[in-house]
Amino acid sequence: MASQQLGAALGTALLNTIATSAAASHLASARHATPTGASVHGYTTALAVGFGILLAAACVTAPLIFKQRRS
Repeated sequence: MASQQLGAALGTALLNTIATSAAASHLASARHATPTGASVHGYTTALAVGFGILLAAACVTAPLIFKQRRS
């Protein structure tokens, strides 16, 4: 139970850091960037990273699940 809470807290902190960093770099680098556009860019980047993490986890666990069912 504690490991689930710790994982959720660390995951939220990691994705929040990614979103904030992406928004800040978008504001600094884009010519006519608005705070709203930077926030959307940050959220989009964080969601893409989260999707990548979930996809990697699915690729790691899928063979374990299917191997167990065949036995």
